[in-house]
Order: sequence, then structure tokens, then C-alpha cells
Amino acid sequence: MLGSKPCFTPFTSNTKFLFETIDKLQNPNPYRGLIGKLLYLTNTKPDITFFIQLFSQFVQEPTVYHQQVVQHILRYIKANPAHELFFNKNLKFTLRPSVTRIGHLVLTQDILPPTIAFS
Repeated sequence: MLGSKPCFTPFTSNTKFLFETIDKLQNPNPYRGLIGKLLYLTNTKPDITFFIQLFSQFVQEPTVYHQQVVQHILRYIKANPAHELFFNKNLKFTLRPSVTRIGHLVLTQDILPPTIAFS
């Protein structure tokens, strides 16, 4: 994978073989391990979250197509190493979403930690 050509989209346009069960992998353990590592990586790279969740559904019986698409995602990560979220533990930030009403419970999140007010 180190010498592979980087790509700039996280998913291939060919989805014809996504749900086909032909060409199953002989040894699915490397695929399972790779999906596990990529699931952990989705905490800081939200752009691949959908695709990793999609391909984590096939860990029981992955096919050669699934392996190729996951390798495509790795090439995308190689091409975009700086596209990630960085959470600095010393940084204080403010979330200001709109107020959400759930029944009589009003949730506001102005400054961390969130506060709950009853109306």
C-alpha cells in the first residue's frame, strides 16, 4: 500500500458488486482487522464514516470487491492526511446550537458542560 497511487474520492463509483456474495475472501481476518482500525479512525476523519460503517456490515463474509474498496479508502486517506478533526485538550470552545424542545424538557448547550433547564 505504500507504493500505491493516492485517490481523491473515498468511494468508487462502481457499486454493482456491493451485495454480491461471489468471490469470498479465503482469509477474512485481515479485512476484519482493517475495518476495526478504520472504525477507530472515524473519530477524527468523519468524511469516511459512512463508507466504513457500510463495509463493516460485511465482516462476516467479505468478498474480494469489499477488500478492493477498503484499499481504495486507504488510498484516499493517503491522499488527504490533513483532512481530519484535531481535538486539543487545552482548547476551550463554545457550542451554540439552537434550543431543542423535547416535550417539556429544554436542552441548551451554550458553554461546556451542557445545561438542562425545565420549562
